[in-house]
Amino acid sequence: MRAATVNALVVAESVIIPIDSSSFALLGMNQLLKTIAAISETHNPALRILVLTTMLESIIHRYVGVAEATAMKKGVVESSTTSSATFDFMKLFNELKREMSHEEKRQGTVESIHR
Repeated sequence: MRAATVNALVVAESVIIPIDSSSFALLGMNQLLKTIAAISETHNPALRILVLTTMLESIIHRYVGVAEATAMKKGVVESSTTSSATFDFMKLFNELKREMSHEEKRQGTVESIHR
């Protein structure tokens, strides 16, 4: 894992892992979760891990660029900022951002009711 990724996980409130449900992807997920758990235990115990199954959530189309970015050990957005895959992931990001904002507002409402 690159230093920038580790640093991001150290300061992040949550990490969202998009994954398809293939067995190959799930094997890689196991290693990723171990790495994130190690970072979380030593530097960021409050880190929330959210997993999105891309075949069931917002549509992330299959693109050659995704496999190419994976082979280069880069994120899709890092690999090409103008690809269709980047567009799909950014669309998903914006949807998740809105959902998390709504969730925070709901949590705030629940907390104020219980005070």
